Amino acid sequence: MKKQICFILALTLLAALVAVPAFALPGSTDGYDPEPTNSDIVTLTGFYNVGTAAGVTVQVASAGGVVEGLEMSVDIDDNSATGTGGYDEITMYPDSDRLMVSYSEASDAKYYIVMLSEGSELPTSSTAIFYMDQITGAAFSNVKVYPNMPGERASLSLWIIGDDVPVRIPLGYADGSHYEKPVAGYTVLVDNKATNNNHITTVAGIVSGGAYSGNTEFTVACDIACVVAYTTNGGVSYTNLKATLVAGNEYSFTIPVNEAATVLIAYAGDINLNGTFNNQDVTMLNAANLGKRSLTAAQRALADVNYNKTFNNQDVTMLNAANLGKRSLNWEVQ
Repeated sequence: MKKQICFILALTLLAALVAVPAFALPGSTDGYDPEPTNSDIVTLTGFYNVGTAAGVTVQVASAGGVVEGLEMSVDIDDNSATGTGGYDEITMYPDSDRLMVSYSEASDAKYYIVMLSEGSELPTSSTAIFYMDQITGAAFSNVKVYPNMPGERASLSLWIIGDDVPVRIPLGYADGSHYEKPVAGYTVLVDNKATNNNHITTVAGIVSGGAYSGNTEFTVACDIACVVAYTTNGGVSYTNLKATLVAGNEYSFTIPVNEAATVLIAYAGDINLNGTFNNQDVTMLNAANLGKRSLTAAQRALADVNYNKTFNNQDVTMLNAANLGKRSLNWEVQ
């Protein structure tokens, strides 16, 4: 019987070279999405993009059982490093290392060979990374394909070979390397209240309504001190950002964007947020210090001009002096 199988295989090899159509393998440059602004690094191991063929069912598994596929976008070819850019939309089967193959069109009276190989060329028993022969049609259900996987990312082919033209199922394998994954990002609103025409404020590196993720750096330039703070809970509380001097009147800030946020930019002491610091603010500040009125979280952030995380007499003294022109207020620097 094995001689007959070898003879059939030899004929099949010749037929397959002509009959097997071209196929865009997983990880090719076809179908890339534009590269997102933000990305993260993920570690992937396992099969991905398992193809289909008539009558063939392929289940992807690990030692723990069948692995469900996850839809994800990832630079599986490291194209960002080579400058070609773009991300593949793939179906990933995390930590998978084996396949279970069934072939409903197998004939009970025939024998079949299952092979797994790198690339798209029909392999031989010596070039395949997995080889199993003498599979009868009656037993062709959940045939276990448990290969020694290649040591690097690879485009693979699963072959079912019988009397007819070979059946090929394309798939990919990720080898546990680090790949880029785009991050959707979070919306950041910029609430710029520093609007006095005598003290023009320029914000760069962050756009209100833009999507950002992780540590995001931006700059604020103004000839008088500004307070830069952010909220992630709709203004219930604010966190002040410390400035790093860039040059002249320009300062850089870094906001850790892990959720939607609003960045407030205002002149130090401008607690009524009308775009200028004047007597109105001082009156409100004095009343608040005497307990005659309360301040919102944003107002407290703007009133704490000695940056000790509390509003008290020291801030009122500094703000009264600044309003009388006896001193200037400073940025909160690193």
